[in-house]
Amino acid sequence: MTYEGDTSYSVYLAPCAQDDFDSLDGSTRQAVVKQLEKLRHHPEAGRRCGNKAGLDLRDCRSLHFGGNRYRLVYRILLADRRVRVLGIGKREGMEIYRMVAARLKTDAVTKDELTRD
Repeated sequence: MTYEGDTSYSVYLAPCAQDDFDSLDGSTRQAVVKQLEKLRHHPEAGRRCGNKAGLDLRDCRSLHFGGNRYRLVYRILLADRRVRVLGIGKREGMEIYRMVAARLKTDAVTKDELTRD
């Protein structure tokens, strides 16, 4: 899924993040779409993740939504002027951060970045 507009950044979901999006209920999906729109205009809106409970997410940012229950974790790809969403999920128990860290370790996300047109 790609969201492009008249701003300087485009926002797109890694295939694994698309799966996360597809698994959400309708109202949560609507909330995600609002956050994706926000990132188009303000890619640095999310907080830097840094090191979360021993998980190396230094290159990532996190945007809170859904009453602070959910997180959208992403990277800003400056050279391409894109925002790459790596995962969407619940904050509870650091679930989303663990999921994204595992994806980054197995290159589930980075391989796709290298092959993207």
